[in-house]
Order: sequence, then C-alpha cells, then structure tokens
Amino acid sequence: MKRLFLFPRKLRLIGIIILTPAIVFWVAITYFDFGFSFLNYFPSHHTKDEMGIYGIFRGSDGNYNNTVDYALILIALVFIAFSKIKTEDEMTIMLRLQSFQIVTCISLSLLLILDFTAFGLDYIAYATMLWYAFLILFIVVFYTKIYLLTKSVKNEK
Repeated sequence: MKRLFLFPRKLRLIGIIILTPAIVFWVAITYFDFGFSFLNYFPSHHTKDEMGIYGIFRGSDGNYNNTVDYALILIALVFIAFSKIKTEDEMTIMLRLQSFQIVTCISLSLLLILDFTAFGLDYIAYATMLWYAFLILFIVVFYTKIYLLTKSVKNEK
C-alpha cells in the first residue's frame, strides 16, 4: 500500500507546544484587548494619493496580532492532525481515511447550512472558521477512533 505523507511524530508535540500559547494569545487579544506593539502597522507614513487615501490600508492604523495568532493556530493544528502516531500501519491509514470522510461530510453540511444563514462578510468569517473547525474535528474524530481501537484490543487480551 502506498504510504501517506505525514509529518514526523515529533511535530505533534511541537504543534501542541505552539497551540497552547497561541490559544492563550487568542484569548488575550479577544477578551482583554492585548497586542504586541511590534505587530502594529501605521500607514500614516505613506503618502496620500489625490483622493486622500493611504494605499491599500485606506488610512487606518491596525496590527497583525490576529493574523499571526490565527496562522500559529492553523500551523499547530496541521502539525497535530497530520503527524505520525506511534504505530503507523494499514489500520491507522484506514482510520485516518474514515475520520477524514466523516469530518468532510460534517464540514460540508455546515457549509451548506452556512450558505442559507449567513450573508456578506459574516459568510466569509464563518467559512474561514470552518478551516479551523475541520482540523479540530479531524483531530477529535481520529484520536477518538484510535483510543476506541486500543481500548477494544486491550479488552480482548
């Protein structure tokens, strides 16, 4: 059977290590208005065009705190979801495929519901959240299947 491309097993731990402070950072940004000053961008040093607009930023100041945090969360979830487990064999490949199929059906169902309930920029925001939801659901379903399999094997012995 053709081997799947999976990250080395060590990247799962690195993903967990990245995910923990990224979630803390997300909570701090969302609920406590926290941010690192070095991630701020100030387009005010750009020259205005004839309409008084600062390039693509349209004269507004902002920061990249959310962008960096969302990227860290996404990278960490990919590392956790697609890294090898201790015993990688045909059974785990089948469990990955089954988990992927289940999560794809759930995500597409959520996207279909989203098509009829959200409009405009809300739709884009919720559709973006589905990327994270897909990875989180995949991790939960796959590792639940692995846990149930190992539990049933131990009960047979």
